[in-house]
Amino acid sequence: MPFTSKQKIDNAVFNELQQHLQDLSESFQIHCCWKATAALKLEFRLNTYVAKHSCSFCARYKQVPAQEKKCIAHDNCTLTALLAGHQDAFEARCPAGAWELIVPFHQHGICLGAVLCGPYRKSEDPPDELLTELNAFRLQSLTNIIRQLLQNSITQAYADRMQQTADPRIAQALNFIRKNFCRKLTAGEVAGKIGLSRSRFLHLFPQECGRTFGDYLRELRIAEGCRLLRQSNTPIDQIAYTLGFCTQSHFNSVFIKQIKMTPRQYRLQALRQTP
Repeated sequence: MPFTSKQKIDNAVFNELQQHLQDLSESFQIHCCWKATAALKLEFRLNTYVAKHSCSFCARYKQVPAQEKKCIAHDNCTLTALLAGHQDAFEARCPAGAWELIVPFHQHGICLGAVLCGPYRKSEDPPDELLTELNAFRLQSLTNIIRQLLQNSITQAYADRMQQTADPRIAQALNFIRKNFCRKLTAGEVAGKIGLSRSRFLHLFPQECGRTFGDYLRELRIAEGCRLLRQSNTPIDQIAYTLGFCTQSHFNSVFIKQIKMTPRQYRLQALRQTP
């Protein structure tokens, strides 16, 4: 069956993204790959080399089955939890003791995915012939180049996911929710702001946004909670009340469901990952 025009465009865009990742890997002598969505999923439209970790250092560490399991948990749990609290690039230590640079890409409040660069070492780390040493200047240069070089490719590759709602009333609702999610907010109040009945609003919202009003509100609150846990010493119960939760236990249960760890565990992990 011949390719449609859209399929041809998609193939060209992902080929371009793939080439950029390969060029970055060669220029900085560290592996650069792309993981899609906030869950850091494998992008099957990319070559395996730029869709997952593929380097001698990782292969050496993963020879031990127990260590390979640690790597999988690190990608699936630790990095995704850290990603929830970051809009900007950040560094994290992998289970093997090396460093990774994670550069997230967001559009319209949605995390499209992240470029993962590494592993690498810093000047204070023990020498390892399989690891490139990167200083702060080179890391900042790499971050800037990734943003400049890949923004257009990623924007095109995930254009469907970034499309704004076609219904102007839901667009107005989204704007209102983003400005008021840190207080008690009901579907009825939002519906009234945009001239819809509560039932009509709750029917339209998932059609336009791909998730329920309640799910979207919880996502915003937990993302802000991650930021506060990482960037402040605010007590967890105070964070819960600030985000509109009636009790800390409710905040904890929602947080665990989304991030797969408690708020306290997330804060401690974020502190350990801080360079």
